Amino acid sequence: MQASGITPQERTCTSAGCQTGYNNFSTPATTGANGQFNDIPIGTCFGPPKPTTNICVQPSNTYEAMLNGQTYNILTLNYRTDCVLGEQDQITSNPSGYNQTYTTGTVP
Repeated sequence: MQASGITPQERTCTSAGCQTGYNNFSTPATTGANGQFNDIPIGTCFGPPKPTTNICVQPSNTYEAMLNGQTYNILTLNYRTDCVLGEQDQITSNPSGYNQTYTTGTVP
C-alpha cells in the first residue's frame, strides 16, 4: 500500500507463550510516501555460551498495521525455526505469489 505514516507491528509467540501486545519492528518506525519500510531482523539468540548442539525453537509471528491511531490486522503469518546453526522462515496467508520459504544455515 503506497501510504505514509503506517506503523507495521508484530507479535511473537513461542511454546512458552506470546508477547503482550504488538511491537514496532521497522526502520523508520513508520512508512514513507511509497509505503515501504525495512524489517529489523531480531536474529537468533543463543548463548553466551553458545550451545554445542544445534538446538532449535519455533516462534511464530502475527502482524498488524497502525494508521492514525487505528489498528488493522495483516493476514500474513510467519512461522520460523530458529536454530543455533541456521534459520528457516515460512511466510504464508498471502496471495500465492507472495508466500515464500527462506532457509539459511543448518535447520534439521
